[in-house]
Amino acid sequence: MINTDQYVPILKCKEGEFQALKRLDSSIKSFIVPIVDLVRNKQKKLDPHILSSIGYILKHWSPERLLFIDGYMIQEDGVLQNGMHPIEYIFNELLSKRFNVLPSISNITGLDYNAAIKSVCQEVQKGVCIRIFRRPTNQINFEIDRLLNYLELSPIEVDLVIDLRSLEDIGSNELSQWCSQELNNLNYLAEWRSFVISGGSFPVDLTELKQDQIHLIDRKEWMNWKRLVERKEVERIPVYSDYAISHPLMSPFEGIPNASASIRYTQENEFYVYRGKGTRQYSFDQFYDLSESLINSEEYYGQDHCDGEKFIHICGTKKEKPGSLTTWRWVGTVHHLTVVTNQLRQFFRDFNA
Repeated sequence: MINTDQYVPILKCKEGEFQALKRLDSSIKSFIVPIVDLVRNKQKKLDPHILSSIGYILKHWSPERLLFIDGYMIQEDGVLQNGMHPIEYIFNELLSKRFNVLPSISNITGLDYNAAIKSVCQEVQKGVCIRIFRRPTNQINFEIDRLLNYLELSPIEVDLVIDLRSLEDIGSNELSQWCSQELNNLNYLAEWRSFVISGGSFPVDLTELKQDQIHLIDRKEWMNWKRLVERKEVERIPVYSDYAISHPLMSPFEGIPNASASIRYTQENEFYVYRGKGTRQYSFDQFYDLSESLINSEEYYGQDHCDGEKFIHICGTKKEKPGSLTTWRWVGTVHHLTVVTNQLRQFFRDFNA
């Protein structure tokens, strides 16, 4: 069960993202219910990659805190050397260590993956997350019923996520209109165990952003959710969800060692992107000046805000260790998760008043 005032970040199952989860203040951790997307790794074979993914969860997440795991990105990667489906193996390992984990199924997963999820559901007996990627509502309702019938579950056993995915190419008015018209026509709207709406505005990579500049990107997912709730355009208040400081999909440049030095910094309604140059030619020392620029700006939240701010402050003042790309992913993610949690707390205080 996810409470209406909680936050459901969708994060990739990578070291930086799990470092961020580990470094969150305990009060923030109690407020969030992450969905973790298993991702492909071109540099590793499937078995060691899955073991690494399990390791991130074991090392950086608390067993008692609820976590959803979705493997739609790796559904075509085959089985492990022992013949097991990766998602079944992951759940066997985590459940044996008493982790509070639930599986996620979607309208774009295939027969083998769905069969593995059904097997996990029958073992866990705690329901499932059904994640529906945006379609016209008549298709959504058809796909919802198809998955419910296949899993032999009722809506009260399901956390439903309507995932709008990337919002880069959709206007705010078009997005709001789609949500207000379509979400109210969903089947079983009042019956779902949880009802979540998600999406992300961050680009898949930074190649379209000019180097040595600060760029602003609208947080459409946040502004859309606020508008829906404030105007009461949906009969049931959806739980807020986003993709943090990432695009829903993996960048085609993932793993290329010449990514630019950049700081992704969430503000109230925008992302600020402090973008430098390629790290291969210009080194990670660029983060010293990027951090200094940020901490001297009006946007900086102050070093007491979270562990991300502390690292930025040290990097921009002492200039001793610039960190790696993984470092800056957890820095930006822990900042984002803290900002959004505090925004939601304040929003519901005002809304309920």
